[in-house]
Amino acid sequence: MEIGGEAIDFLDDSTLVMTSEAGRSRPGTIDTVKCRLSREQPTQ
Repeated sequence: MEIGGEAIDFLDDSTLVMTSEAGRSRPGTIDTVKCRLSREQPTQ
């Protein structure tokens, strides 16, 4: 059995950081996702 771990956290108000633990045959990863704020107004 291979043990793995993942994590997601906010870097700032619009950036997520996602990590994955290294495995026997692959390196760990660190990815960032930038989220844009919508300028549209919600409908009521």
